[in-house]
Parts: sequence; structure tokens; C-alpha cells
Amino acid sequence: FGSRLSLARHPACESAMDGLAIGGVSAPMTTERPQQLKKQLSRRTPDAVDGRKPTRMERAKAWSPEIEDQFRLQNSGFKSLDEYVDMYGEPERWPNELGGFISKTQLKSNGYFVYWRKFRECEDKHLAQVKIYYYD
Repeated sequence: FGSRLSLARHPACESAMDGLAIGGVSAPMTTERPQQLKKQLSRRTPDAVDGRKPTRMERAKAWSPEIEDQFRLQNSGFKSLDEYVDMYGEPERWPNELGGFISKTQLKSNGYFVYWRKFRECEDKHLAQVKIYYYD
């Protein structure tokens, strides 16, 4: 390791090493995207789905494919599929042969992607966390 550092400082290697750096960041290098996202989020109210607000809410009692999709959307920060579609468009899904569940969502808070498995992820112990909203 020490020999690489001395080699980089060698006069013959300096011109070849100009502009090269070793480093890495997993976060975006520009701040443009998060600022745009903050503007989008600030214009929306939490209940904004075509200006409607839910009239009532129930907790899930039994698992179904619809409850599975709600679980995935709510873990991404959304109340419903309509709210997600309004912000990011239709979510990607696994093929119907594999269940047809949502395969990828974006987080509401920062737009990062969440990848979901092909099979059930909402275990029975998490059913009470899923909220079902009703609109009139």
C-alpha cells in the first residue's frame, strides 16, 4: 500500500495520475433531485388523492393479495395505490404467474427504490399494521 502512494508521487507518474481520484459515495452527487422532490411533497397534502379525503379506515384482519399490495405501499409511505400513481406512476409488478405483487416502489420521503420479493411479505403478525382507507 505504501509503495502505491510513493509511486503516485513519482514525477514520471504525476502527469498520468492527474485528475484521478479514488472515492465513492452512495448518495447522489447533486442536490437537484432532492430539492425537486421536496417541492413536489410540499405541494401535496397527506390525503391528496384527487382532493378526496378518506371517510373511514379499518385495519386488515386477513391476508389477501390486495392487502399485500397495501402493505408494500404503506411501507413506502403511501396511503393508497392512487396516491402512489399520482406521484410516480403505476408501480412495477411481478408477472401474474409469480403472484402479480408489486415488485418495486419508490419511497415517498426521498424517492429511493424499495425492491420487494416475488412472494408474500406481509406476515400475519404485520396484518394489524395495514390500514384500509375508504373514500366516498
